Amino acid sequence: MIPKLITDAKASPITFQRNTTISFNLNGRANIKVEIFTQAGGFGSLAHRKTLIRDEWLDSGMHTAKWDGTNHNNNQTWKGYYKCRIKSAEGEYVVIGNLHKKGGK
Repeated sequence: MIPKLITDAKASPITFQRNTTISFNLNGRANIKVEIFTQAGGFGSLAHRKTLIRDEWLDSGMHTAKWDGTNHNNNQTWKGYYKCRIKSAEGEYVVIGNLHKKGGK
């Protein structure tokens, strides 16, 4: 479900990289959580990788969260398919992308 509270969510650059900015608009004050997930094992199964914003009250307007391509232990993540979930009490908005990295994992 894409709630009307959260709109215009996107990642820049479109393919997730080590310096990805997630931007989104809030049409009202809301308690927001922004998390990064990756495909894990079975079809449709997701594994939590990192929380960028944890249950913060944000005012209406444009907001950003930065992801540096690390997991919750601040270790570099592997290349692959990632989802960024922006969640409020009214629902969630998901931004999908592939993480690309030059050299390494």
